[in-house]
Amino acid sequence: AQGGQLIPIAINISPREMAQVEIDKLLLSTLEACRIEPGMLTVEITEEVALDVDAVQGKIANMARAGVSIALDDFGVGYSGLGALRQLGAACVKVDRSFITDIARSTRNQDLMRAVLSLGRSFGFEVVAEGVEHEADRQTLIAIGCHAMQGYLLARPMPEADLPAWLHARNAQASHA
Repeated sequence: AQGGQLIPIAINISPREMAQVEIDKLLLSTLEACRIEPGMLTVEITEEVALDVDAVQGKIANMARAGVSIALDDFGVGYSGLGALRQLGAACVKVDRSFITDIARSTRNQDLMRAVLSLGRSFGFEVVAEGVEHEADRQTLIAIGCHAMQGYLLARPMPEADLPAWLHARNAQASHA
């Protein structure tokens, strides 16, 4: 919490980690030891992990009960069904970049994104567009009702040490807009 600002974090959990490690216990004990509120953490799992609902549901439920958010990453490129999405209790679905790149020029991808946004409203989960790299795509996403995005247009990955200066510059820019 640099300068009093709490910064949520997200981590990706691989199928192997989910299957072979008591990841729920490890993450929850680490959060407790570091005095980090579970609500500040989002665990991102892929559709491949979500397919094995029986094997992962208990671990995911433990994390969610503690307040950790669960996000289904790369949505749309795997084989998970809506039933698995509902069973996992995901708080967030991150639509794969393959549907987002050049969405400004693809009415099919715009229609798909509208449908996912509608599902999000119905199921009560946030929808995030991954891989936003062009202003035209950002504007199109905003126009169709998607306001949660990530990608190089918004920020590139950076070392933790660079984050405070980036946040300060971003906040200064936003206050002048």
